[in-house]
Amino acid sequence: IGLLRKDLGLTCRLAAPWRCRVTGAASSSSSSRLSHQLHADEGGECRMRGRHCEHKYEATMMSQTTICAAMRGDGGVDKARRRRIMLFFACWIGYLAVYLCRKPFAVAKANLAASLEISSPGLSFIDTAFLASYSIGAFVGGRLGDKIGVRRTLVFSMGICALSTYIFALVPSPSLPLLAIIWAVNGLAQGCPYPVFLKVLSDTFGDENMSMTAGLWSTSSYLGGAMGNAIASAMMNHRMAMSGGKTVENVWRAAFVPGSMVLMCTTAFVARIIHLYYDKKDFSSASLPAPTTARPYSAVKRKTSDSIVPVLSLSDDVDSGTVCDDGGSTCATGDGGVVLIINIIRNTPYLLSISASYFLVKLVRYRLLMW
Repeated sequence: IGLLRKDLGLTCRLAAPWRCRVTGAASSSSSSRLSHQLHADEGGECRMRGRHCEHKYEATMMSQTTICAAMRGDGGVDKARRRRIMLFFACWIGYLAVYLCRKPFAVAKANLAASLEISSPGLSFIDTAFLASYSIGAFVGGRLGDKIGVRRTLVFSMGICALSTYIFALVPSPSLPLLAIIWAVNGLAQGCPYPVFLKVLSDTFGDENMSMTAGLWSTSSYLGGAMGNAIASAMMNHRMAMSGGKTVENVWRAAFVPGSMVLMCTTAFVARIIHLYYDKKDFSSASLPAPTTARPYSAVKRKTSDSIVPVLSLSDDVDSGTVCDDGGSTCATGDGGVVLIINIIRNTPYLLSISASYFLVKLVRYRLLMW
């Protein structure tokens, strides 16, 4: 157990009531020490495959009890499962609540245009302001998550999103430029949580499970969008019914209030879960086992201050603003954030092609959603 905790690449899982399976990409020194100790125990079997050590340990009842107590007593299998469930639910419900503040504008658009005499190009201007700032927020959110921490970034962005949505509904003298500015601030705040939630999920479930995890997590946006449309429509109908159907002016305001209230409460919940299950845990520790994948030499992670950022080449010096290719033959100097982006684009296969295809998918999607 002590060796497992010291080695960054090892995890330990109880594969059966009487068997503890240890797998992982261990360093050569750690693998040698672990192999030596396992062979010293007549119940242990260790297979060395390069830098990978697979250990199947059939223990006596007393030894098994000791192992289980040590694992479960210090963030073992049961705590790891609970941590994953809680963090996934926090990310899922958090992003669902964000969508409750995104959808009301599409529902209220017709009534807002009629009440404030805004033309179709004016409505398009508000939509464009939102999406342009959203793209900036998605880029900035990832950097903020690395710089100031996950919890602070989520609280800051989700809180601003809820507040701007509430202000959009209650602004006393609405005009097209003012509404566009408020909705642009909303888009900037809504873009930040997306990369931060992905960071939490990646750290929690590991790269090998991210496809399935991201697929399950993305259902929050679909359900949140459906709920956002339904709640906004119901609130507008209720407001119109309360007035006896005599007036339809400013009914659009009712569509934005419920989502902002729900998001504000959800922000407090997400912050608490992140504080309990993410901020206080060391994700490189085997005492909290998580699926790990052996990374190639050019895809390591470097720890800077209190966060872990991806660095695609061991020859890079992000802090000093220098980035080199894998062979070290070509280097560039500049701002640390800029050279990191250059390095990611240079070393990630098909990144530009995937980005271009996703751009076209979004082009079709929003032409359908916002006409």
